[in-house]
Amino acid sequence: MSQQVEQEQQTKFISGLSEVVDSHDVFLLDMWGVMHDGIQPYEHVLNTITNLVGQADNNKKELIILSNSSKRMQNSIKMLTKLGFLNSDDEQQLQEGSTKIEPFTKIITSGEVSWQMLSGTISDKQNWSVIVDLLSREKKNEEEEGEEKQLLKAFVLGSGSQDEDYITSAGWSVTPFIEEADLIVARGPFTIYTSDNSSSSEMKVISKNDKIGEEKYNQILELNLRKAAQLKKPMLITNPDKVRPDADLSPMPGYIGDLYQEMLNELYNGSEKEQQQGLIKRIGKPFSDVYEIALSNSSTSDKDKALMVGDALETDITGGYFAGIHTCLVVKDGVHAAAVKEKEKEFEESVTEVIESFHDNIQNTYAGELKGDESDSDGVLPSPTFVVPHFQW
Repeated sequence: MSQQVEQEQQTKFISGLSEVVDSHDVFLLDMWGVMHDGIQPYEHVLNTITNLVGQADNNKKELIILSNSSKRMQNSIKMLTKLGFLNSDDEQQLQEGSTKIEPFTKIITSGEVSWQMLSGTISDKQNWSVIVDLLSREKKNEEEEGEEKQLLKAFVLGSGSQDEDYITSAGWSVTPFIEEADLIVARGPFTIYTSDNSSSSEMKVISKNDKIGEEKYNQILELNLRKAAQLKKPMLITNPDKVRPDADLSPMPGYIGDLYQEMLNELYNGSEKEQQQGLIKRIGKPFSDVYEIALSNSSTSDKDKALMVGDALETDITGGYFAGIHTCLVVKDGVHAAAVKEKEKEFEESVTEVIESFHDNIQNTYAGELKGDESDSDGVLPSPTFVVPHFQW
């Protein structure tokens, strides 16, 4: 029996969340591609949230937003308010120190976790060792020299929205020179904070969306990444998504991480290759850091009671699989919607083929990275526990 057929038998197709609500107490929810399309909520989503919250007063359901957005939590609060998931009072609650925004128990974004790492406001245990070492060195230098604090420097690949503020509010400075950067921060594939030449300290924002054009942007990006690879500069990726769940499947920061990894692989081998493998840190699904944060202090320690609802096999479903929790794949919205539609076959057959295609290419995905060289004795590969057409009741 093939791996795909075995997994097909394990995946259950459901019509809505009402079929799994009684068997789960904690729901981890992706945003873009599940709850909204970047502009408006998908049909039935608001009703589904209301129904989940209204279930079993004596066994209240926990709804946790788990998003790969490279922006901070406040931005997600504003987006959720704009789309009607929250009321306008919630932003005021956040400013007053509230960490619980009804109806959600937690709102976790990759960008928020990454900012806490950069600022040192997250525990060293939860932080990336590279950043811990940099922050420790900065503190030591300040204490020994007794001079004005020399801020750590970040070379920024930006989203085009509040990139400088994101870095400076964490206590770092932005440098236009890759050579003097302590760290590369990849927030987005849209802008590069650089300089025209090495003799000028003036910073220039290169955007693929302005007159410089995408081709020129890509040339500058590749030039700086190759310099970074030669210098073995570490990179923090604040959103591991490789594509955006829009009609064009536009590239995202995860794509930049893959490009940088390829360049490192080209330059180094043997023991040097082992050393460079720790130069890239991706924060977000499918990596364990955010799942541990999401499930910490949960109302249940039984992972079979937790369900990850997402639209991406490589991030949402793979992450839930390796976190040991159940997963539910939304397929008529989000990343795989076009691929499922293009099959022009019966719904379940089309979805199964999309999952099989993911399995066939698994070594080129995060799932292959997390799985490593080991093969499960039972032949099961990361796949959804449940499949649902839309995030609906």
